[in-house]
Amino acid sequence: KNGEASFDVTFPDNNTSWRTYALAMDDKKHSGRGYAQTKSYKNIMANLALPRFMLQGDSSNVIGKVLNYSNKNIKTSTQFKLNNIVISKHDTSVQNSVVETALINPTNSDSIKLTYLVEQYDGPKDGEERSIPVLPIGVEESKGVFSVLSKDSSFTISLDSGITEIYIQNNPIDFILKEIETLKNYPYWCMEQTASKLNALLMQEEIKNKLQNEFDGSNETQKLLNKLGKGQKNNGSWGWWEDSPDNVWMTAYILRIIHKAQTMYYNFKTTDKAKQYLLWNLSGLQGNELLTVLNTFSEMKVAVPYVEYLKKFEKDSLTMYQKFLIIKIKQENKLPYDLNFILKTKKETVLRSIYWGDDNYRWYDNSINTSLLAYKILETADSNNTYLPYIRNYFLEIKKENKWKNTVETANILETILPSFLKETGNKVKPACVTVSGAVNKTISEFPFKTLVNKGAQKLTVSKTGSSTVFFTSYQKQWNNHPQKKEDYYNIKTYYEVNGKKTETLTAGVTTDLVVEVNVTKKADYVMIEVPIPAGCSYGDNKFNVSYYEVHREYFKNKTSIFCQELAQGKHIFKIKLQPRFTGSYYLNPAKAELMYFPVFYGRNEIKKTNIK
Repeated sequence: KNGEASFDVTFPDNNTSWRTYALAMDDKKHSGRGYAQTKSYKNIMANLALPRFMLQGDSSNVIGKVLNYSNKNIKTSTQFKLNNIVISKHDTSVQNSVVETALINPTNSDSIKLTYLVEQYDGPKDGEERSIPVLPIGVEESKGVFSVLSKDSSFTISLDSGITEIYIQNNPIDFILKEIETLKNYPYWCMEQTASKLNALLMQEEIKNKLQNEFDGSNETQKLLNKLGKGQKNNGSWGWWEDSPDNVWMTAYILRIIHKAQTMYYNFKTTDKAKQYLLWNLSGLQGNELLTVLNTFSEMKVAVPYVEYLKKFEKDSLTMYQKFLIIKIKQENKLPYDLNFILKTKKETVLRSIYWGDDNYRWYDNSINTSLLAYKILETADSNNTYLPYIRNYFLEIKKENKWKNTVETANILETILPSFLKETGNKVKPACVTVSGAVNKTISEFPFKTLVNKGAQKLTVSKTGSSTVFFTSYQKQWNNHPQKKEDYYNIKTYYEVNGKKTETLTAGVTTDLVVEVNVTKKADYVMIEVPIPAGCSYGDNKFNVSYYEVHREYFKNKTSIFCQELAQGKHIFKIKLQPRFTGSYYLNPAKAELMYFPVFYGRNEIKKTNIK
């Protein structure tokens, strides 16, 4: 470990094949390289090469190789097995080596196991076996229903074919904990999402402490803090990703969550650097960026001349969000403010939930952020909590398709409503009874209730009685095997190039660029472009294959994710260098571009097919 080592191995003098392996790991990149040395007696060896994944319906010529370590020609028998069934068998003579192929064509998604065996007549045997995932053709689509049942009520929903998760709970803390788990399991690791996951763990710890339950996530919390520390720049700031430019909003958001962790006795040494970065830039900021930093400083009780900075906004035309944020900062710093402005601008939904602002997809001035500010202001100003339950209901009411829009929104909502739910913990929950019928037939009086339904398309009727609130969730993930193009926000094209010239067919061993052309109809911020690759290819050297607008890439076995902090209107070209390795025919799932924080705005192309010769 962490150095060199040597040891002796004794090989029996018989016809058995022996291999020794050493694995070198790079802890920083979590990648490894394997080194193999072979000692053999009258020996042959079998090697197997196949793609790291396949799509259902792909056809691939996998490679088997026999190596002869003796000094004479050896007669052998070889065979390929697919899921333990022989699909190819040959008798051959091996002088030095023999390479052969077998065609595989997985028809079901899940995984396959491939085995390549070689046997010397009246001699040793050898073989290699590997398993790879088989993914479905098309795109995953999610469909969910979330409903808050406060009164006696009944409704019917339609369930499509496939697996549906049904989850019913009557305790708001259980609801919060489930949402926290969803937030923690988000697949990407930009600086914001790392901070939002950290916030989720801090909330989970608050809940466990309140319930006097043991919290076992302290190590994970510190790891996230360490990751944020690693991503912090020398000037104290953070960008969207570790290698992104400075971002004032990101720095203020992350600093506020780290400060919260510090109040819970976690260690982070460079908070002062982040604070100093924001102080250095404070006089040059304006608009939402200035208010965001002032709000972070206000919550952290950093002494800055708030009155002087807030005067800058007196002659400006302000949005409702900006007006509410100014009120919050004034309230926290004991400056005069007008509470009536908040009360007279409230709105109601048809379900009598209370909110402020308009539902849109702007970062700042939308109904979620504005209502969150109103909630925090009223939580302090109104000791009777007259409006808080109705505002909370609004956050729950807009939880469309079983999720909020993004990680920031989810973390901010949960963090805001958690204190009220914790205060109510311990109060007796009045009994509720839920009856479900149709796809599931059951009467439920003990919560939480969870079940999976795996049937054809059916209806599900849900009826609730009793005075306590019940949270109902149904959620489905399905694959659309025939996704259509979507071009209203982004027009996406993919094609191949070799040495700058387009090509229809790839050649094994010839380095090829997968070119992604993204036409943007309107300037967009925080864009993620997901580009599937054909299963018959591995990655080439993409070190210098980076376009102007992208700030980060992540390479997965079946796709590349490209992140752009902003994309101007017009055409943008991205290239991924590939190494075609396995001849055959492969499907290429649609490439997709979406606003990472508002994924309903997306575009994609069609399914394609790639031939490698």
